Amino acid sequence: MNVNLELYRIFYVVAKHKNITKASKELCISQPAVSKHIKNLEESLGITLFIRTPKGLIITESGEAILKKVKEALMLLDHALGNAEDYRELRKGTISIGISTSLTKIYLIHYLTIFHKKYPNIAIDIATDDGETLKEKLKDGSIDLLFSKINSKDSLSFSVNKLGTFHYIFVCNKEFYHKLKGKITKKDLEKNPLILQSIKSNSRKNFEKFCLQYDINSESIMDIDSSNLLISFIKYGYGIGFITKEYALKELKEKELYELSCEFELPVQDFGYLVLKESMSNVAVKKLIELIS
Repeated sequence: MNVNLELYRIFYVVAKHKNITKASKELCISQPAVSKHIKNLEESLGITLFIRTPKGLIITESGEAILKKVKEALMLLDHALGNAEDYRELRKGTISIGISTSLTKIYLIHYLTIFHKKYPNIAIDIATDDGETLKEKLKDGSIDLLFSKINSKDSLSFSVNKLGTFHYIFVCNKEFYHKLKGKITKKDLEKNPLILQSIKSNSRKNFEKFCLQYDINSESIMDIDSSNLLISFIKYGYGIGFITKEYALKELKEKELYELSCEFELPVQDFGYLVLKESMSNVAVKKLIELIS
């Protein structure tokens, strides 16, 4: 059965006033239109809702029974519409973001701070993991938005939006820097201890491509998941690190790390945000992307 909600809303207003003229004014429609709508509703239900008298309308017993349910339904509908408005106006909502700890620190935290001040009632959930795991989470809907280093294959599954480019460098502490005289060669890479990010990371994949390109045979002495932890081990002299320069600007500036010049061209890596190719329905996510863009 097709339900015309507007007819029931008109019925509710007429029952409230028990007067067509007053109901007409509240509904902002003509008196004949109100009468016609009530008649149409009575015909569709097969019952009489009101008894017309010279003094006004008297609601029938069946009309009272219908009115009780209509009141409940309209209250629920108004509540639902109010909730929809809260989400639309960003008075409620949640954003689930996949991102690395380092990228959060050097890039996203600035925008999240602005966003949070503007929309303080939006909950922000941050999921941190390796890039491939986070891409799977984006596919299955566990997260709404992913900030990550990006590659050409990502566009097959996601809408990819580039935000910038990272630069890979070799770094070490002061003692290693003086030992290597500020530069690193193929021979140095093959004989010195290396500290690298874990095998699943983009950084590690780029390092392996680099070694393959220049026929470098090297082995890491340490595989570390966290870039912050990686930087700490390099600072304490455990070996030479292959890192994203932008992740260590503070340490480089304060001379806790030293960048080594290299005889080979080092790789770069684009980064950006990824969303599913299907249209985005989360208003809060759209607003955050607008802010970043």
